[in-house]
This record gives sequence, C-alpha cells and structure tokens, in this order.
Amino acid sequence: MKKSLLALATLSAFAGTAYADDGLFTLKNDDTTLSLYGVLDAAYGSVNHSYGLNNTMPNQMYSYLGQPAVNGVIPGSQTAAINGGLSDSRWGIKGSKVIADGMKAIFNLESGFDITNMKLNSAAGALAQNSGPGRAGTVVAADSSLNGGMFDRAAWAGVDASWGQLTYGTQNNPMKDAIGMDDPVQSDTFSPFGESGTWGGGAGSSEQSRMHHSIKYSTKLGGGFDMSLAYQFGNDIKTNLGRTYAARVGYDNGTYGMNASYSNTKDGVLAGTSNTFDQISIALSDVTGYEISGHYKVTQNGQIKAGYEHFTRKAPSDLSVPLGSIWGYGVAGGVTSNKFTPGNSQSFSAFWLGGDYNFRSDLNLAVGYYDTKQDAATNSPTSDGKVGVWSAVLKYNLTKPLDLYVAATTNKFSGNAYPATTYAQTVTGYAVGARYKF
Repeated sequence: MKKSLLALATLSAFAGTAYADDGLFTLKNDDTTLSLYGVLDAAYGSVNHSYGLNNTMPNQMYSYLGQPAVNGVIPGSQTAAINGGLSDSRWGIKGSKVIADGMKAIFNLESGFDITNMKLNSAAGALAQNSGPGRAGTVVAADSSLNGGMFDRAAWAGVDASWGQLTYGTQNNPMKDAIGMDDPVQSDTFSPFGESGTWGGGAGSSEQSRMHHSIKYSTKLGGGFDMSLAYQFGNDIKTNLGRTYAARVGYDNGTYGMNASYSNTKDGVLAGTSNTFDQISIALSDVTGYEISGHYKVTQNGQIKAGYEHFTRKAPSDLSVPLGSIWGYGVAGGVTSNKFTPGNSQSFSAFWLGGDYNFRSDLNLAVGYYDTKQDAATNSPTSDGKVGVWSAVLKYNLTKPLDLYVAATTNKFSGNAYPATTYAQTVTGYAVGARYKF
C-alpha cells in the first residue's frame, strides 16, 4: 500500500504531462523534466578471423583488433548473434529542474548492457576470461572505459545557464565528443573509432575516453563557435593518482564545420590480460594526443568528413603503484606495471576520410576509410605497424525509432607488429541488424 501511494505521489508531482518526444518517454511539469530513454541494438554477424565472440564487451565483434595465433594457429571464422552492430544497447535517465531565473539543475545516468544476455558491459570481465595459463584467445578482449559499473557510460550532474553548462561525474572526454561528430561511419562495431576508445577519444588510453570524477564546462561562444574544457581528478585507481585535462573547440555554420581537440593524461590506466587465472594486469602510461577534423555538406543529401589524430605514449609519472583489485577483479602481482621505461615512448597517428548520402529520407549509406599507424617504440624497433580499414553501413529507417541495417568492414594489417606468420593479414566482418531507440 505504501509503495502504491509513493508511486502515485511521484506521478502526481509531474502534474500535467506524460509524452513521447524524439523517442523519449518524458514526465514534465512547470519546472521539472524527467526522461527515460534507451537503445536496443541486435545483429547477426560474422568475421573471418576472430577469437570467440564475447558477450561481455560492448562490441562483441572486434574486426579492428589484431588477434595473434594461439599455439601456432591463426583464429578462424566466428558467426553469432551480437550486441550493438551500430550502437551499444543502453538505457538512461536524464532530467532537469529550474532552480533560478535562467538556470536549471541537470543530470544524466546511462548504463550499457549486452542485449544477448542482459549483462552490463565489462571489458575487464573479458580480459579476465582470457587470463591464466591456456586461456589466451578464449574470447575477444580489449580494455575499455566500460568495466561493469552500473552507470559507466555516463553519471553526471550540474547546472545549465546562459553562460554554459558545468557538470561533474563520469562524462565524455572532449576529444571523444569531437571524433564522434566527424567519424564518417557512426558504428560501435564497424568504425575503428567506435571499436577502440584508444583511437575514439582516449588519445592513447581507451579508459580515458570517458573521464571519471571529472569536471566539465561547455559553452557556445557565438558566431557558430563552441568549446568544452574538462579535468579529471586522478585516474581509475584513485583520485589522487595522476590526472587528465582535455579541451575541444568547434565551429559549425550549417554547411561546414570543424573540431580541434587535445587530451593530456598523467598515469593513464591501460588494462590487459595476465598469466594468473581470472586476474587482469594494469599498466600505467602518460599519454598525450590531439585531433583536427571537419565535415562539409556537399549537397542537401550528402556530406564528407575527414580528420587527423596523433597521440604518444611514454613512461608513467609513477612507475609502480600497489593495487590489489580494480573494477571487481584482482590485479596480478598486486602492483601496476608500465608500458615504457623512462626515456622511451611510442607515437600513433590516424587519417580518415569518408561521408554519407541520403538516397531517400529513410535510406542512408555511410562509407569511410581509416589509415591507422603506430611507429616503432624507441625501445622496440620492430613494433611498427599499420591497419587500413574500409567500413560501410547501409541504414533503412523503417519507422521513427526503428533502423534496419547492413554493415561491413575489412581491415588490412601490415608491418613488423603484425607478421604474417602469426596474424591474419586481412580481417573482414559483416552483420545485419536492427536498432530501436526509445
């Protein structure tokens, strides 16, 4: 009875309106808005060379990830129902409340999950599955900013006013925002920027594509310009170890636009597998990166997008830190390692070009080419490599909230980091699926 009265009181507080707006179910009264939203995305996909398709990471099919041979055997094909062909499945709550004239309090909570088993996204879980003797190559695994937390995708609150928006919590690195705007193929599974947070906004650390316990300020500058600044206290281990600061400046006049962004991380976390069953490894690295990108509307129905990104990893400011566990998993050896010793570093760069075209109001084709390259590390002369990626997505908007799609990607690996004796030189994947937004 008490629960029924509480539910009635909650709904009564939003006295006037319950409606669907742009796919969101929203409750609203004079000064308060509360919205429930989400994405359900399922596909049937296949890839010609892959470890087992996992149901833990947000992108179960990871064609861009070079997967070495296990016991001298290059992995074969995998076919399965997968989560998130276009977008990681998710649900969220966001809201606002007027607190003063021209000012409102705002918040957003967003959770990513696998639609095939309804479990939370956890890259750390996938790494743990591959950790221990004889487990290498069990499933596709990589590090990520999504590691089993209920609201790892977003969890922030703040204020919005005429002078801009100021928020605190878990939120996108401004570099992730910039690349997301100018990525030709908007897909978590078929764009390397969607597959890899390292390239897609973390500037060398996938974990830093989303900034935890961070403060972020965004504002419109006028004349088509806008900007955002962000600072993260500490890293994923603790708030007084390391830090990240990042910035983005953008311009858009409706026909063409551009973004420039920068990210700098001290003691960035890089998770990996270990030789201990069910425990992961944690390395630290200082990473710095930037990108410049743009888009141009060639016709009413078509646009092109292009950009360049560069980042460098080097020895961390703190070479070794005691650490028993992180994200609910034990850390092998109880201490962090480091990717580079002092004085050593490695640089990475990417160029991309592509665009999309509306054949009809309900039919869109997006195509992109991505040239990603890693230079040889100063302490490892044979660590250079290149991955050239072609990706395409054909999307049919059946109804306002429902998209049907066909997607494909081919990834060509070359260089000393990907020898033909232990790596497949061409990895191709495709999928057909449906995405429902509410």
